[in-house]
Amino acid sequence: MDMGVYIKYIGANPLQFFDLPSRAMLEAKLGSNDGRIKRTVSPICGELNYDIAGTAIGNWVKTGFLRSPEDNNLALVKDNVRPSIQAISAGITLPFLNSGVYYFNPVSAGLVNRNFAEVKPDGIIYCYTMDLLGFVNTGNSIPNSSIIIKLENNTTLSAEKRNCDCSCTPYVFTLNKVTYTR
Repeated sequence: MDMGVYIKYIGANPLQFFDLPSRAMLEAKLGSNDGRIKRTVSPICGELNYDIAGTAIGNWVKTGFLRSPEDNNLALVKDNVRPSIQAISAGITLPFLNSGVYYFNPVSAGLVNRNFAEVKPDGIIYCYTMDLLGFVNTGNSIPNSSIIIKLENNTTLSAEKRNCDCSCTPYVFTLNKVTYTR
């Protein structure tokens, strides 16, 4: 359930407005849509604002488009239930990529599946595998597919869906590149 609570245009934890017994009852239900996986990492309600200036992590909107509808957005964020996993949540703005959420286990070195918070405007293009349905395991990736990103500056990100995995080098943008802003 997405309550969509905002205070002065900034997302807020809706459970903070419940009394303690009600909040505890609701927090016990937080987790995956099917209820099989519970969120156990604090904050239990999840993080609400991911944007970190000077990094790729956060919410982006296709340049020249409005933030609404969500189809105009590209979110480079942590998974809501298992924040150790990161996700690319894409609308319909990247050519040849279906709208959806694509997962990976972030790493702190190299060019593949780099933690979004470590991607800086350093001129480097990073590549991301595209795992399905939150099952971040070998064999669950979409075959012959990847997404490349480059943080152009503190407020501009380039992205493109590729028809090859991250072993296809070099990482180079084509005419299918899309530019996003914060």
